Amino acid sequence: MNLLLKAKGVKEVTRQQILDYPLPNWNDSYTVVPNQLIIDTCLEALDKEGLRVKDEFYKQSVGNKFVGGFIMDGYGGYNLEFAWKNSYDKTMSVGIGLGSQVFLCSNNCISAEHILRKVHRGEADKIVVIFIQESVKQLVETYDKMVTQFDTWKSNEISKRLYAETAGRLYLEDKIVSPRQLSIIR
Repeated sequence: MNLLLKAKGVKEVTRQQILDYPLPNWNDSYTVVPNQLIIDTCLEALDKEGLRVKDEFYKQSVGNKFVGGFIMDGYGGYNLEFAWKNSYDKTMSVGIGLGSQVFLCSNNCISAEHILRKVHRGEADKIVVIFIQESVKQLVETYDKMVTQFDTWKSNEISKRLYAETAGRLYLEDKIVSPRQLSIIR
């Protein structure tokens, strides 16, 4: 997982340090989305879907910017990732990414299968909860189908002749495989 919060004063922190950070005040133009809400909602949704967290990490900047993430262990042999960013000083919107490879940066760049960017207004806290719950469920459904398809492909045996013919076509006709890759395939 690629979490970026690179600036002067950025430090790795524990979950408890993230949770202990004082919340700002709610007002008509600012809806607080507590870090605890994001973390607890994610952990509950993962547990409900039977996913086990194998690693977690958190960073905090000098100001009130936070990033965090979870890596779930071996879903059908593939890791799944959940990353989030948040701020308590209106300098950064809430951002969440879920998928097989998540990239998240404090400048609002997020790359993942499921993405949410939400400004701290209105019902942002409720939207975050619904997004996490639905996205984790959808992610598991998608990966169930993908793992089943991969297993089906792995169980299909092909003849050496078809194997050689396919490799040759990838090299000669489609120019997808380089000579070096062709020697590895052999």
